[in-house]
Amino acid sequence: MFEFQTLYGVPMREWNKRHLQNGYKVRIYVPYGQDWYKYSVRRLKENPNMAGYIIKNLLDFINLLHEKLHQL
Repeated sequence: MFEFQTLYGVPMREWNKRHLQNGYKVRIYVPYGQDWYKYSVRRLKENPNMAGYIIKNLLDFINLLHEKLHQL
C-alpha cells in the first residue's frame, strides 16, 4: 500500500481532494525534530516556489490571529 504526501502550507487542496475522492490515502506533514531546519532548507532549494507559499500562508495565519484578537 502507498500514500501521497504533501507538505503543509503548499497549496494542494484540490489535488488532495481529488486523490481522497479516488480512495487514495493523503498525508499532510510538517517537518519537526532536530533536523527540521536542514530538511526545510533542502526542500526549499529543490523547489524555491515553496518559499512564496510558506510566506503567504504565514501572513494569512498572522492576519487570522489579528482578527481573532480584535474580536475579544
